[in-house]
Amino acid sequence: MSNLSYLVNKVMGDVPEALSTALTSQKEGIPSIFEAKAQDSLDQSIKPALKHICKIVAHSSPDKCGWLYRWYDELYTAAILLIQQHFLNNHSSSFAEYYYDLRRLPPCGNPSLPLQRKEVLKSLFALIAFPYLHDKLEQKFKEIKEEYEFQQNKNISVFEKFVYSFYPYLHSTWNAIILYYTFMFTIGKAKYHSPLYQMLNLQLVVVDPLLPQTKRSQIFQVLTTFFTGGIHFGVFLIQFMEHWYSEENQVVVKQSTQLPIPKPPFISLEQTKIAVPAKGICPLCNQKLRNEASLMTSGYVFCYVCIYRYVKAQLKCPVTGYNTNLSHIIKIYLPS
Repeated sequence: MSNLSYLVNKVMGDVPEALSTALTSQKEGIPSIFEAKAQDSLDQSIKPALKHICKIVAHSSPDKCGWLYRWYDELYTAAILLIQQHFLNNHSSSFAEYYYDLRRLPPCGNPSLPLQRKEVLKSLFALIAFPYLHDKLEQKFKEIKEEYEFQQNKNISVFEKFVYSFYPYLHSTWNAIILYYTFMFTIGKAKYHSPLYQMLNLQLVVVDPLLPQTKRSQIFQVLTTFFTGGIHFGVFLIQFMEHWYSEENQVVVKQSTQLPIPKPPFISLEQTKIAVPAKGICPLCNQKLRNEASLMTSGYVFCYVCIYRYVKAQLKCPVTGYNTNLSHIIKIYLPS
């Protein structure tokens, strides 16, 4: 019993000292937890910020720029692949790591040597392919969840059943592993703040400020600082807008403002892709509207099940032909 008490006291006594050292120093070139997590946060902030801009452009001109939002994930992946490859080959760091003066230490332990081709390819997979597959799996889970819970459709594929049943557990487990690595790195008990870096066998270290820099790299660093500074400002604005338009804040806003009256669809009846029936009739099934839903792209009203199935299959408005997606469907709740 005394040995157990001694061990507990020893561990608990070392944690505050290790935590203080990890948060306030850069021993042996190891970054602090704030720097390590900040570069992770920067990578995760760029994609939604640019996606919000593409969403605004696509909504302003859906017939011409709708493809930009529809294929945003693929376009962003191709662009960020070129950017990350450049930084890994020339600076042995990702874009975010370079911004925070960090680099990836090769397995040989020599910070002056660049990353080998195999290490660059593995890093690109962790930076590009892994987040892309994760986002696609998350989007698939949300689609299956919405369709399954609304229609109670039991006839889904084996893959969809697997995603619907196990994705929440996989997501929670992965976050728990990241939390464990973060804690161990914070108290100085681990070299890696993320399991991805350990799988790559690449450690983050602080760039030596005494290393000489070429004129080209200095100019590029200034441009990078301006660019990333703009990204931080843009992310702040987006977060403020999300708070302003959140459901909680809208309760206060609605007390002093009124929602604008939506404009009618800017397309004549002669130009519609299908015939538009009388009011109260669904343009797709030509039956009386049931569980009404409006398509934000054009403003027309359909049965929810009809428009959900059509948009999921065609990704277009059935009346106007404009590009759209499932997020543009707005359910209409009528008073009973």
